[in-house]
Amino acid sequence: HMLHRQLQHMLRTCPSGPVALFLVNIDRFRLFIGSLGYLFCDQLLSEVAQRLRQQMEAKAIEGRLYHFEADTFALVVKGDIPYEQIAQMLLAAFHQPIYLNHREFCVSVSIGLSVFPRDGQNLTQLMRAADLALQQAKQQGGNGWCRYHPELEPPISQPLALEGYLRHAIEHNELALYYQPQVRLADGRLCGAEITLRWHHPEHRLIPPEDFIPLAEEAGLIGPITEWLLKKALMQLQHWQQQGRSQLRLAVNISAYQFHQQHLPQLLQQLLHDHPVDPGLLELELTESAAMLDIDHTAQVLRELRTLGIKLALDDFGTGFSSLSYLRRFPLDTLKIDRSFVQPIPRDQGSNAIVRGIIQLGHSLHLSILAEGIETPQQLELLRRFGCDEGQGYLFGRPMPLPQFEALLDRGLPPQWFKSRTLAR
Repeated sequence: HMLHRQLQHMLRTCPSGPVALFLVNIDRFRLFIGSLGYLFCDQLLSEVAQRLRQQMEAKAIEGRLYHFEADTFALVVKGDIPYEQIAQMLLAAFHQPIYLNHREFCVSVSIGLSVFPRDGQNLTQLMRAADLALQQAKQQGGNGWCRYHPELEPPISQPLALEGYLRHAIEHNELALYYQPQVRLADGRLCGAEITLRWHHPEHRLIPPEDFIPLAEEAGLIGPITEWLLKKALMQLQHWQQQGRSQLRLAVNISAYQFHQQHLPQLLQQLLHDHPVDPGLLELELTESAAMLDIDHTAQVLRELRTLGIKLALDDFGTGFSSLSYLRRFPLDTLKIDRSFVQPIPRDQGSNAIVRGIIQLGHSLHLSILAEGIETPQQLELLRRFGCDEGQGYLFGRPMPLPQFEALLDRGLPPQWFKSRTLAR
């Protein structure tokens, strides 16, 4: 490989360094392949390479760019340089969408950085260090960068061992639903819950979804796990209907892999046939970044889900590629304000203005607004004054097993939190 030869030569001729290696990986590239095909993705790779070269030229970055692997580019730069500035410049190359065949794609990248000789004494060590840093950047949500540090070294064989156990998690009844309350802020009524998965590992550890869902996606196990989750949600709604709790709603977060690679409308149509329930009591949450991955495909799938009567929510609103034009194209019911905007209120005036603006925007588009991350009565009070419709957060309850959630339904929330007052709309 040209990169290996050139980098090996550079390390020999600069034995004291420094030599920086940036690995630049296209986020969610497998989804592009699944949606668009290999031929189209070759054009996308060419556009990404062009963006990187243009940015290097515009920002006077002196280095060599290589196409390293299918979805990964490598940049090698010699000398003592401002690494953080270069990483930020490379990320900034994708702040604007890429246009191909009259379609618009919001592409982002993740970057892993290692520096010779500090992070690796030879080619193999340097490449491995950059790859570990890249994986960390992707685990943090992508569209960011990370430099190698020794704490990134994984325990021996941990991912492979987990994957082996995960393949049998469903058949061994090791997956469990946890419920985080969602509350109507006008009167404090519990209107439903967002359900998340927990995995009771055979070694008696309770593993949260962020630690095994990415592994399930990589191992091709996300399909059966998603089907199991949706089936259990519908069965629980049926059970509540039989108990007279027919107004409770369950929200399920759908990842980008699940949304763009699975035939969700067909799957849900079959599940609703097998488990008859009011489809309006099931809400699917899609993150903003996942929705913007392929806007045309997103709009098509959302329309098909809406035809089934399922409620649709845009999660983490404000953290990605926000655009009024996209909101108008998507048949949504709810906007969820990301917790990063909610946590600084009411003390931060800038966050107050952003939250109030999102609420007013959503209402102007006839959308319901749910605020995530409510942790204090002061945050609740301000959100009520702003006219926010619903909320969830540790103030009302952390994700909990079903018996604990049903006990909360029976007990209710403290009424003093929801004393009547004039609410802004």
